[in-house]
Amino acid sequence: MSPRSPRRQKKALGQKSQRPSRQRERPLHAATRLKREAFLAAYAQLGNITAAAKAAGIERKTHYLWLRDRRYKRAAEEAEAQATERMEQEAWRRAVVGADKPVYWRGVKVDTVKEYSDVLLIFLLKARRPERYRERYEHSGPGGGPIPAEVSFYLPRNMRDDGGRPISG
Repeated sequence: MSPRSPRRQKKALGQKSQRPSRQRERPLHAATRLKREAFLAAYAQLGNITAAAKAAGIERKTHYLWLRDRRYKRAAEEAEAQATERMEQEAWRRAVVGADKPVYWRGVKVDTVKEYSDVLLIFLLKARRPERYRERYEHSGPGGGPIPAEVSFYLPRNMRDDGGRPISG
């Protein structure tokens, strides 16, 4: 019997073992866990990585390093989904419900006017029903057939194969 197991022999020779390595997830330091939670909460609210990193007191690149952890990656994707949902709600409010815009006369606020965003409404419609509201470009001829094309050009006499003699037709 060999003093070393086959796995240890391969390791001594610099070869990798056939079994996939299982990396145990190490417990996070309490401060790191708190910073991750703070970043994810800020990201869900702000929807911007730079602003969320600043709010959590970390560098922007730290978030990208943390993405190597699959649990953190899932949590970051969920925070991004929450931020996107907030943006959609705000776009809906501005496009459909409208926003009150103050009206001033001689520096004094005299009234408010409800203002809507037509552009946001267009984007919401395109997102909800792209088959109906997307930009359409027809790349076929009438009735879905080929595009009729006629090509004509002028070739000077000195460039013709017939030596410049008139072509009889």
